Amino acid sequence: MQKDGDSSSSSSSSTTTPTTTTTTTTTTTPTTTIEEKDDGKMQLRDEKRNEETSPTLEDPEALDFWQTCFGEKNYVSNKEFKNNLRTHIKKNNLLDIDDLNGFLVLVVERIFWPDYKLYADDVDVTTFVDTHCLQFAINTFGSWKKNSFFPFLHDQFHHPDLVSPILNFFHGRSRVWKDNLNDSRQYLVRFRLKGKKVKKKNRGGLVICWTNEVGVTSTSEVVRKPRYKTKDGEWHPAGWSWTEEVPVIGKTRLRQRKSESFQEFLSEHRYNKQFGQAVMYGSDYVNAMEKRGPSEEELANLVDKHVRAMN
Repeated sequence: MQKDGDSSSSSSSSTTTPTTTTTTTTTTTPTTTIEEKDDGKMQLRDEKRNEETSPTLEDPEALDFWQTCFGEKNYVSNKEFKNNLRTHIKKNNLLDIDDLNGFLVLVVERIFWPDYKLYADDVDVTTFVDTHCLQFAINTFGSWKKNSFFPFLHDQFHHPDLVSPILNFFHGRSRVWKDNLNDSRQYLVRFRLKGKKVKKKNRGGLVICWTNEVGVTSTSEVVRKPRYKTKDGEWHPAGWSWTEEVPVIGKTRLRQRKSESFQEFLSEHRYNKQFGQAVMYGSDYVNAMEKRGPSEEELANLVDKHVRAMN
């Protein structure tokens, strides 16, 4: 299934119940696709481009990649982008995994997602990649340079050791994410609507969205924390940072939290907020998992989660 649009953001925090998954299917009105536009001029809205939602592509390596592959084009089809990206990754040895093509299909559909507000209502933003969504993703997941963007994204969101790779319930910039949370104790992950400014730098950002036992929706924001050095001289790899409310006598105070793993951040929220049903984006992955079957490690992890949930 392809990407489908966008939404808003706010903040909160997480928990554990046996993990089940649901699949959502979205019906959209037929719109203009990139294949129907061969003049290189996709119809824009009359509004001025918002740098927070559609930032200028300025990452040096990404800009070089784009200009080398696509010249002066502002956007290209998903297929054209994926084919050139696969060649670029292999040529520059940016990521060495078995199913590179399958990973890139998910990345193009869910990570490189244009801002629908930039284009006219009849333009289907699910069919193409533009320079702005490329920079938006870089702001969120790190620079395009070697050993950064793609290894980080794969390890954090699609590594085979993850029981349920996060890319499979990542809803990108979908406009209908709230509609997909249509039952109690469900959750999904999406982009923050606008890039979050941290020390005057746009750091993008992600949002966990979930429903409680009566179906009320809450959200919690998290941003990538670059590699950093602590006072003891030890370097720590890039991870994630978020703010949470901590109860103290007579009030609450804000505390900065950090984790090297998005899965750890998500698991803590699932445990604390007691949601457990991941809403998958599309059915492709679910079908593939059913055909493949869970690994022994996945089965062991699932059993362990069930046991802990019962205690």
